[in-house]
Amino acid sequence: MDNKTIAIIAVIAVAVVGIAAFALMNNGGSSSDEREPLSNPITVSDALGNQVTIDYKVKRVALTELAHVELFATVYGEGWEDLVCMMPEDISSRDASLGAYIEKNYPSLTKLPTCPDLYTGLATNPTLIAEKILDTNPDLVILPGATVMWIPGLESFFKLFSDSDIPVFNSTFYTYGLSDTIAGLNYGSLGKVFGKESRANEIVSFYNSSLKMVKDRLALKDTASQRIYYEVPSGVDMSVYGSVVNMGVPEVELTGYNILKESGVPMDAEFNLQKMIEGDPDWIFIVDTAYYGGNQILGYYMEDVEDKAQASLENTIKSRAGWSDLDAVKEGKVVLMYGECRFSITDLYNLYAMASIIYDDVVTEKDMQNLMAGFSKYLPWEFKGTFVYQIA
Repeated sequence: MDNKTIAIIAVIAVAVVGIAAFALMNNGGSSSDEREPLSNPITVSDALGNQVTIDYKVKRVALTELAHVELFATVYGEGWEDLVCMMPEDISSRDASLGAYIEKNYPSLTKLPTCPDLYTGLATNPTLIAEKILDTNPDLVILPGATVMWIPGLESFFKLFSDSDIPVFNSTFYTYGLSDTIAGLNYGSLGKVFGKESRANEIVSFYNSSLKMVKDRLALKDTASQRIYYEVPSGVDMSVYGSVVNMGVPEVELTGYNILKESGVPMDAEFNLQKMIEGDPDWIFIVDTAYYGGNQILGYYMEDVEDKAQASLENTIKSRAGWSDLDAVKEGKVVLMYGECRFSITDLYNLYAMASIIYDDVVTEKDMQNLMAGFSKYLPWEFKGTFVYQIA
């Protein structure tokens, strides 16, 4: 082979490498060699109590679950979208209003690689999920702790990340909401990772002080005397209600006595007239998102649909056999609730709503306004909709 041929081959090789690098950059990729080491590595605890060490500056974040888009955006603040290298694939299918908002306001995010649904994906082929995430070359992966802790046999899944020296942060509000540590383990820890400690500390303080205020006032009440029956309608569809049927309802534990505790379940997954009669509840709270068309999981950007909530009551609930004979029904103490407002600082909403409905002086209109003002200050998008509707 002559020198001219060798030179041509060398030029082609350089070109191919250049093209590959350009393609990688334009597909949201980056080489691990380009990572910027931190002079002082950062170690934090995630929401599951795992120690997470950050050795490199986090410039690329893989968001694998719908709620964590909001969580990360809230912690980071302005410019959060520039760090995202992966989005969950199910935004529009699980929350159409949020999906439409992101498509309009952050169109670049709709062109990123997407992470398959982890609830089913981790149970069937966790290796494939890990490879899809690693293909985006993230500096940090945020996973839903409430999902991964339920699925056994994920050791090899996490090993793929540790072998690639990619830190994983497990976040969850859902299981441990309404506690005085949960905000710090989510917002506080992530704020430290991103150098947003001041902002994160503000958010944690807002959450903790807002929660403490209601807890302190409820402590002066005889909450055990308020007997509450909590129901998820029969035929519950996981795609509509998420995991709400598997979760506790801490709002009930704080505002009253859950009459279903004696049966070992936090709520009924269907209408049970006999239990209602035997329990003689003072209040009946029903998780019902049917009037959102089953396509608004997180509750963002929902229209003010009180008329649809009323229609849901009229058409599917008030016509139940024996329903009109219940004392709580006769007294108008039946409430439709949107049960999925518990992925973030917004899990305060249902607590405030329940407390304001049951008691006259625990949560005032001014308190509710202050809560919503805090949401407006910190959340990356508006929080609105008909989340609670009391029967007429």
